[in-house]
Amino acid sequence: MFDLQRQKVLDECKWAPREGQLRYIEARTFANTVNALPRNPCWEGDLSDLDVDDWLHQTGRFVRPTDARLGKEEGSIRLLICERVGFHPLQFGLSKASLLAIEHKYGLPIEMLPFFKFNGGGHSYYFRPSAPHDQKPEQLGKAKLSRLSYSGNLT
Repeated sequence: MFDLQRQKVLDECKWAPREGQLRYIEARTFANTVNALPRNPCWEGDLSDLDVDDWLHQTGRFVRPTDARLGKEEGSIRLLICERVGFHPLQFGLSKASLLAIEHKYGLPIEMLPFFKFNGGGHSYYFRPSAPHDQKPEQLGKAKLSRLSYSGNLT
């Protein structure tokens, strides 16, 4: 059922990637924060549609430096913020290819896109193992407010 709804929404959506429609926020915490400068590494900024793939895979300007003095990374959050610029018809400030890459990278459920069309606000989240042998799952989430949508990877 959701597959048909999803495909219909994909076909009806207006994809309008423009500057100023995407932003990102990232933060990481480490075991040894005494040696960390800054103590809470955080990055944020504008993102063009062409940068989405680099951001998803942490390549190009989105490679985060590593520092052995910091110890093991204990947690991180990565948010991709996308403006929903229209509701009837549904319109996003990114390309269809970028949305599909985000869905694939984070394994987002197929119910997500119809949710944007048929609901004015709400949230959803779910868990999956980080790796087959991991006991502690990572939380993947998708939340939407009235005009903005957020996609995040919380570990």
